[in-house]
Amino acid sequence: MSLSKKLLYENGKPLEYAIIDALQTIGFKAENYDDGKSEFDIIFESEEGRFIGEAEGKDNSAINVTKFRQLESNIHEDYERDEVKVHAKGVLFGNPFRLSHPNERKEFFTQKALDSAKRTGIALVNTHELFEVVKYLKNTNDQDYAKSVRECFKNICSEIVKFPPPSNRQA
Repeated sequence: MSLSKKLLYENGKPLEYAIIDALQTIGFKAENYDDGKSEFDIIFESEEGRFIGEAEGKDNSAINVTKFRQLESNIHEDYERDEVKVHAKGVLFGNPFRLSHPNERKEFFTQKALDSAKRTGIALVNTHELFEVVKYLKNTNDQDYAKSVRECFKNICSEIVKFPPPSNRQA
């Protein structure tokens, strides 16, 4: 299975690595972070900003609130590091109903997850939509589109990120 397709069907570390690859394709510097004291699924940044992400894949359900506490804790823990000067923005990457075909997935985030995103300012990303972005970029290398996608991460908080449609879909 290609790394990009893992955005559709994986959870755990394979999903994290697929998200990191996707973010790098979009133009972010992205990596797992583990300094022995702190461990974060994903830290990513570009000129558009700095972000901390948590990845969650669910076999047969929508993404719920369980990762919000961890993500909020990670944001604060990251900010406590001496070299960090601004709070990172939180992003929850969700791969709901991962055992089903993406076209059959109905509910992506539970109402409690949506409410928690509003309360915390955390952005929500469906990994199946991220897959479509990456598929297009890998086929076109459209840097203007990649920048517009990075801007989505910068500008959207408290809700599900809606990526812009590519201007010339060739993927």
